[in-house]
Amino acid sequence: MKQLFENMISQSRAIRFKGFLIDAALIAVILIACMFIFGQPDFIGTYSLIKSVEGMGGTKADYDQRMLEISQSFNRTYITTLIICFFYEWFCWTLCKGRSVGKILTKQQILIEKNPERKLLTNLKYTWRALLKLAFALFFQGIPFLVSMLMIFSDPENRALHDRLSGTMVTVATNDNEANID
Repeated sequence: MKQLFENMISQSRAIRFKGFLIDAALIAVILIACMFIFGQPDFIGTYSLIKSVEGMGGTKADYDQRMLEISQSFNRTYITTLIICFFYEWFCWTLCKGRSVGKILTKQQILIEKNPERKLLTNLKYTWRALLKLAFALFFQGIPFLVSMLMIFSDPENRALHDRLSGTMVTVATNDNEANID
C-alpha cells in the first residue's frame, strides 16, 4: 500500500500539480481583470442573481423568469471563462514552445510525440490539445477535470486524457528550451 501511495504522489506528479496551481491562480487574476475591465465574465452579477432567489416573492412566472435569467447569466459567464482559459493556454503554448507560466516556473514542457521538429504540426497539436480541454469542459463540465486528475495519478507517464488524445505529454525541462522525454 505504501508503494502504491508513493508511486501515485511522485515528484513529477507533484511538480505537474504545482504548475497547474500556478496557472490556475494566474487565470483567476486574468478573469478578475477581464471582469472589471470588460464586464465579462460577470461573476458578481451571476452571484447576485442567484442570491436574489432567496426569499423571492411573486408568482411562479416571476420565479421562472428569474431562473431563466440566472441560467443565461451563468452560461454566459461559464463560456466566457472557458474561452479566456483556452486563449491563455493556446497563446502560452504556441509562443513559449509548449510552456505556460506555471510550466516555466516549475520547469515543465509539453512535448509532441511524433514529429516535434515540425513547427506547424506542433502548433496544431497545441491547438488540438487546448480545443480538447475546452470541449471537455464545455460539454462535460467538471467531470473531465476529475478524469484527468485520476489519469495523471494512475498513468505511468503522468498523462491526462487530453494528453493521450492529442499525442502530447508533459515532461520536466532539462533547461529553459528543452524537455527530457525520459
